[in-house]
Amino acid sequence: MPIPAWRAAQTTNTTGTGTLVLNASPVGRRSFLAAFGAGSTRITYVIQGTTFFEIGLGDFDGGTPGNLTRVTVLTSSNSNALVSLPVGVSDVFTFIDPAARVVLTGTGAITAALADVGNLVHWTGTTTQPFNFPAITTVPPGQGYLVTNLGTATLTLDPNASEQINSALTLVLLPGESADCYRSGAAWVAVVSLAKAASPPGRLLRVTRITTAGSGTWTRPSDVTSVLIRTVAGATGGTGGMSAWGNGTDAFPGVSGAAGGGGGSAELYVAAAAASYAYVVGAGGAGGAGGASQANVNNAGVAGSAGGATTIAGIAGGIAPTFPTGASRSFRGSVGPGGTGGNGGGTGGGVGPIGNNFGDGGAGGFGGLTNAAGGAATAGAAGGGGGGGGGGGSSGSMTQVAGGAGAAGGPGYIEIWEYA
Repeated sequence: MPIPAWRAAQTTNTTGTGTLVLNASPVGRRSFLAAFGAGSTRITYVIQGTTFFEIGLGDFDGGTPGNLTRVTVLTSSNSNALVSLPVGVSDVFTFIDPAARVVLTGTGAITAALADVGNLVHWTGTTTQPFNFPAITTVPPGQGYLVTNLGTATLTLDPNASEQINSALTLVLLPGESADCYRSGAAWVAVVSLAKAASPPGRLLRVTRITTAGSGTWTRPSDVTSVLIRTVAGATGGTGGMSAWGNGTDAFPGVSGAAGGGGGSAELYVAAAAASYAYVVGAGGAGGAGGASQANVNNAGVAGSAGGATTIAGIAGGIAPTFPTGASRSFRGSVGPGGTGGNGGGTGGGVGPIGNNFGDGGAGGFGGLTNAAGGAATAGAAGGGGGGGGGGGSSGSMTQVAGGAGAAGGPGYIEIWEYA
């Protein structure tokens, strides 16, 4: 952040409430020109005499000795209005007092005023609102606002018109985050302090698991304060195995179907749990049909269907998640075993374990050389295990055989760790 020009000081013989015509700096003092350079610059100023004072925002024109246009009075001895300067010499100097910051509060939309430059802003709203900045050219370089989101919703920092903040049109502050916003050239720069981690949970009381596909409502027990919620979406069904055929001399066995994928995941810690949360546990996707038997052709199996999303408290396993509070991360378990080949259809793939982990199903095995249809695949287990792939068909004669069907993916699940 640019260093303010603390020591710049000049004088003026201007009278009345108009623009100050500055005198040269006294010996040993730095001039406004030396502090701010040529060109018009918005500064914070103090005009002082024996019986009066005025603190405000003004525009220094970059001249020698220069002029200072008084724009906004922050405080003064004239009831916070422009002071009519008397005949004589008045001192004029720059002023920023970081110890005198005022805390501004609000719950709705906030439009920052020039008089608020340098102050703290504490927002405590419960629905998303904007913090609207004034035009960048009206604010002195290096100055701005320290904004803290103490609410439960997001606060959008919104510069004036097409002006930018951190090279974007807006910047979103999550609950608990702060942004030290200051003018840098023709744009705003925000130094964001990330939200503090949620308070450690109390004693673990129990873990509730919901593994049946469908909708419902979880109601917070009276002894529960915080919760850790994990979700896994329904898994994708396995792909059916390829059909096989033979011509009496050569056998053309089918190949295995692909494994179904495990359901996507999300996790959320809520320090102050709501009284209840509606939820949906995603169903597992259907397995694909095996390739149809046909002379002289190996027909591929049909791909399995995707599983349904699992949602609760604003997070979702299986779709792009959003996180209204706390932090999130993904977690993934092991992969189910593959199917076996053999003298006959391949065996369907296994599934990943349930619980804290979930996994992909294994692929079905290749067909063997005897006349046998593709092997059956193993269905996904509850908890987002992927469906096994269908076994491949096989053939050792003129007979055509179908590929094995892929199995269904397992349904998703919700796990709620309940803390005192």
